[in-house]
Amino acid sequence: MEFSRLVRERHSVRKFTEEPVSKEQLLLLLEETRLAPTAVNHQPQRYLVITEKAGMEKLSRCTKYTFGAPCAIVVCCNRDEAWVNRYTGEMKGEVDAAIAATHLMLAIHDAGLGSCWVGSFDPKALTEEFGLPENIFPVAIFPIGHIAPDSEPAKKHFERKSLDEVKEIAVQVNGKLRGTVTIPVDCEESVALEAAMAEPKVKKFTDGCAIVKTIYVRNKLVNIIAKPQK
Repeated sequence: MEFSRLVRERHSVRKFTEEPVSKEQLLLLLEETRLAPTAVNHQPQRYLVITEKAGMEKLSRCTKYTFGAPCAIVVCCNRDEAWVNRYTGEMKGEVDAAIAATHLMLAIHDAGLGSCWVGSFDPKALTEEFGLPENIFPVAIFPIGHIAPDSEPAKKHFERKSLDEVKEIAVQVNGKLRGTVTIPVDCEESVALEAAMAEPKVKKFTDGCAIVKTIYVRNKLVNIIAKPQK
């Protein structure tokens, strides 16, 4: 399928038929997902493929969002093999897994099947239910199946912000760039500050500090003046 058509037609599917997904179809999905790019080509992504009823019952104890699908693929990352950003010390395995998950999401639709990216699950429960090693961290679940005739996209699926409705702004802490956030154009200062304070990269420099002052330059930047607490 042409890519521009694929990304416009794809939607989250939450209703499936009872028809099983063939082994050949699953192998094709995994092969296409295997080609996803990763940082420094470390390829830390791993896949838990669940095809048996007992396995899907286990999965349902980790999340309520299995939607009665006959099978699922859980995209994970091997934290021991992930690239680490030497400037921040951050492990990027979850980013690599998310890139692979995006490939999988699109490949599923291209194959004429349906799925939904599920991020609401208990990773600890999933690890215990399936006996995953400590270094394997689950990132996303994809229940997969043949689309039910009465399945329709959720109403919110069609709510997409236009390019001129959002803006990426810089977030500084004590005048130094610490991250960026995306906010609505011309939003209130309180909205921009809330987004800035919630950004994980920024929180590393503000946690445990007293916020002395905040400066907001509309549509451009937020500067948080923080002072360590004694």
